[in-house]
Amino acid sequence: MSSAPDEKLIFKLLGPIEVIGAEEQVQVPPGRQQTILGALLLEANRVVSMDQLIDLVWEHTPPSTARAQIQICVSALRREFARVDVDAQIETRQPGYLLRVAGDKIDTFLFERRVADSDAAVRQGRMEDASAVLRQALALWRG
Repeated sequence: MSSAPDEKLIFKLLGPIEVIGAEEQVQVPPGRQQTILGALLLEANRVVSMDQLIDLVWEHTPPSTARAQIQICVSALRREFARVDVDAQIETRQPGYLLRVAGDKIDTFLFERRVADSDAAVRQGRMEDASAVLRQALALWRG
């Protein structure tokens, strides 16, 4: 059963997007940057293609400058991560980008792990433990 505190989290997606650096919170502007960051976080440690990012931001009608605009957004995110010492890196990897971060630094990962721990406790007949861990998972949701 996992009971790791959530103060070690860097990325919070279960509610409004939050990014916590070593000393302060990163201000991620709504719109393109939040969409790109959200996509990278949901696929943490896996490559998200440029085409996927373009489709997420503009759906069916991307402008001719779509690739350049995605690159600008990624550069801005990298600068902010460096400025506040976020323990994660956005790497350029063909055919797009990869956000390298420990899974336990993302609330969605922790949520899924706690739900799985709760399911395992149910299968073992430990209903009180299952309930406690599931409450911990639900407590990660904000807003």
